[in-house]
Amino acid sequence: MKVEEAITQRHSTRAFTDQKISEDKIRKIISLAQLAPSWVNSQPAHVYAATGTTLELIRQRQANAVRTGAASKTEVPTVSRSSFPKEKQDNMAKWYASIPDAIGSEWQKYNNDAALKLYNAQLILYLTLPKNHAEWSMFDLGLFADNILLAAKEQGLDSMTAYYLVMYRKYCVRRCQFPRTNGLSWELH
Repeated sequence: MKVEEAITQRHSTRAFTDQKISEDKIRKIISLAQLAPSWVNSQPAHVYAATGTTLELIRQRQANAVRTGAASKTEVPTVSRSSFPKEKQDNMAKWYASIPDAIGSEWQKYNNDAALKLYNAQLILYLTLPKNHAEWSMFDLGLFADNILLAAKEQGLDSMTAYYLVMYRKYCVRRCQFPRTNGLSWELH
């Protein structure tokens, strides 16, 4: 697959199959992603994979938290759409308006149900940075994350990034046993 094909064919999937992903394939994707450029070659990202029983426990605990209305907490603060410049708000509104055509009139219920099940993901990769990371490390992490998405596509896997996957940080941290020195930045699956 050419880079242009991977970029143009990749999209955010909201419903994954039950297909298991081999450890070899996960390692290949991470290995390719590590070729991303990094400021002074610091390679600051750490990756934690949640699959099987670990992922199922995260899924169950998060679903319960959503159902009970627990407040979410992430390391990277969210920003209201109204905080963006008008042209970016227009872009978001255009995308939002296109969703019913792509998914159907019941798209909100469909998306909420899928999100509650963490989109049936068979793998979630949690990306972390040391808490005392250099500011440039966020840029490095973005490049690394993008390489993961493109490498997954090249390996025949769909992917997505979503706030919903990290909105309850404590479940991810407990189940994946992140070191206390790492902050959860965002996720990919």
